[in-house]
Amino acid sequence: MSMVLAALAKGAFSFVLMAVLAAVCAGVIRLIVLVLARGRTRTPVVAPEMTMTAKPIRDDSAVIAAVIAAAAHMTGAPQRIVFLAEQKRSAHWITEVRSRHHGGHSPHR
Repeated sequence: MSMVLAALAKGAFSFVLMAVLAAVCAGVIRLIVLVLARGRTRTPVVAPEMTMTAKPIRDDSAVIAAVIAAAAHMTGAPQRIVFLAEQKRSAHWITEVRSRHHGGHSPHR
């Protein structure tokens, strides 16, 4: 039983020693930061004048519509383009890919 108590005492001593060392290190780091911050004089920072100009946004929707209309005409199928817009990615595709990936780990479904 005395060996168990000796082991517990050694473990407690090690824990307390590590806590004290961590506190001392934190204090030293805090002291270094304070000394370095006190020695530096702060000068006001002035933002530089903005020299870049914004480029106009190019609208390619007419070109895309013409290409899709030409492709639809070349297929010969009787189709009508009702709505034409850029497809926005939703979070649904992430869920679908995750379910496929995780489903691959369970072959006995």
